[in-house]
Amino acid sequence: MAIWQVAINVICKEKTIKYSDEKFQSSMKNLETTFLKENSWSKTIIQYGKLDSTCIEISLYNDIIDEISVRVDLQTISKEQLLIICNFINENNFLIEYDGEKNKANVDNFVKIFKKSGAYRFLTDPQQFLSQIN
Repeated sequence: MAIWQVAINVICKEKTIKYSDEKFQSSMKNLETTFLKENSWSKTIIQYGKLDSTCIEISLYNDIIDEISVRVDLQTISKEQLLIICNFINENNFLIEYDGEKNKANVDNFVKIFKKSGAYRFLTDPQQFLSQIN
C-alpha cells in the first residue's frame, strides 16, 4: 500500500453474506462502472480497481464474504468515485470503520477519515511527516 493511500474497513452488519447473492451482485454493477474487476494477488480476494490507485478488495471464504476493504488514493480520488463507493456500502447496509470508529458511508465521514490519516499528513507536509519517523 502506498503512503498516500488510506485503508478503510467495510463492516458487514449481517452475520453472513454470500458473494453470489443476487442483491449483492446487483449492488456491484454500479461499482464496476468506475472500478473495473482486476486480477488479485490472492485467489480468495476479488479486486475492483488497481492496487496502486483506489480499489475495493473483497476477501472470500468459499462464497462467504469474509472481509471488505477500501483503499483510497488521496492523490486521485474524486467526489464521484467516493459517491459510488458510498452507494455500494449503503446499498448493502454496511458501515465504514477506521481507527476503531464505525460510521455510515458518506463523503463527509470519508473526509474526516482522510484528515486523520498518515496519508493526509504526508501529502500536506512530506518533510514534516518524514522527520517524525526518526
